[in-house]
Amino acid sequence: MKMRFDAGSLMMVDDERVKAAIDLNLRQLAADIDDRGSDGAKRSLTLQIDLTPSVHEGCVTSVDAEIQITAKTPPRRTRPISMKLGADKSGKPMLEFNDASLDDPRQGTLDEARKGESLGR
Repeated sequence: MKMRFDAGSLMMVDDERVKAAIDLNLRQLAADIDDRGSDGAKRSLTLQIDLTPSVHEGCVTSVDAEIQITAKTPPRRTRPISMKLGADKSGKPMLEFNDASLDDPRQGTLDEARKGESLGR
């Protein structure tokens, strides 16, 4: 059946796949807000419709429509992890962190002190 392409019929295009894609992206945004919405950052859903005319001998014969739905969430980030510059066994530089103290890579433990390992260096 021929239908006018407008905002109302957009949800019915391609056996309602456009509607399904929008609904899926909205659920993903809602899940992201539920997971980490306390960050206060905005999430967005963008609907882009690209219309490309087909031209034959100077006349438009048809128009191809391509619909793109894009959800955007803030990037996932860890908190800053303090690291120190060290060296591997061959002397090549490498970064080191302390999984027991992500704020101080030089902090040692009592077990390390008992073994005679250096604390704070």
